[in-house]
Amino acid sequence: MTKSPDSNNEMPLNIPSVAAERFFNRFEKSARRWEMIIYPGMILVVVFMAYGFYLIYNLTNDMRTMVARFDDPQIVSNLNSMSNAMHSLSNNIKVMTNRVEAMSNDTHSMAINTKEMTASTKDMAKLMQSVRYMRSMDIELKKMNQIMNVMGGNVNYMRQDMAIMNRNISRPLGMMNSVMPF
Repeated sequence: MTKSPDSNNEMPLNIPSVAAERFFNRFEKSARRWEMIIYPGMILVVVFMAYGFYLIYNLTNDMRTMVARFDDPQIVSNLNSMSNAMHSLSNNIKVMTNRVEAMSNDTHSMAINTKEMTASTKDMAKLMQSVRYMRSMDIELKKMNQIMNVMGGNVNYMRQDMAIMNRNISRPLGMMNSVMPF
């Protein structure tokens, strides 16, 4: 038995063929767009799943290898050796801590000495202000030194002149001395 459209209370649709054709063309273009997105996305999901499986497989192999190595009797001796090394490291860290504390104390005393040095430097700076006057004194002393050198040269010339005069006078006076009775 076939049902008539009136039996379900449905109304028949009259769609113009141009509108239906436009609808189907747009639906086909939309489906192509989705195909360009969905198919590559599905391929990427499959690739990621394969890569995830590969990672899980490698992880289980690595875990199996680690467990096999922990069953090795040599691991106990290695752990004991590592425990001794850790104890030695702990002692070395204690020594290093003591040395760092000593360095801290030395740094503190250096800071105090630096403050004292700063005060001394300020005093020296005050004293250095008087150096300007010493410079002028130094210049004057150098001039005096030059003058003394010139005077020394002149005295030397006077000595030479006196020696010449002594020679010139001593000959005639020598004759008079021989004549004089006293």
